[in-house]
Amino acid sequence: MGSGQLASNDVVVKQQLLNHLQTLDKTLVIEASKVQTASMLRHLSDERSVFTHLYTHRVEVGKHRITFIADKEIEGIRLEDETHPSPIGHFQDQRTYVWVFWLIVAVVIVLFFIFAGASQ
Repeated sequence: MGSGQLASNDVVVKQQLLNHLQTLDKTLVIEASKVQTASMLRHLSDERSVFTHLYTHRVEVGKHRITFIADKEIEGIRLEDETHPSPIGHFQDQRTYVWVFWLIVAVVIVLFFIFAGASQ
């Protein structure tokens, strides 16, 4: 057995080990997500959880991302591609900017009355 054969076998074994570890990682993430999702749903359905209405959990593996959202107000399940944000998220972003706009307008009006009153 030459050293060339040993090196090529090392590459094969290394690839098999990498494939095994990736499969194990996927399995662990799936099992952990099942446990976490069940826990989220149990917590929200508990009568004593009167202050919790929304529960989120994000899982990231490499470049893959999954977000679990449990909301007391919504029944059912929805799958959503994060690369295309939902209109609800877009609306919330716009609402945030509208709030900032009105805050700035209110500050300008208050400053106007302060300076108008000081000049009289």
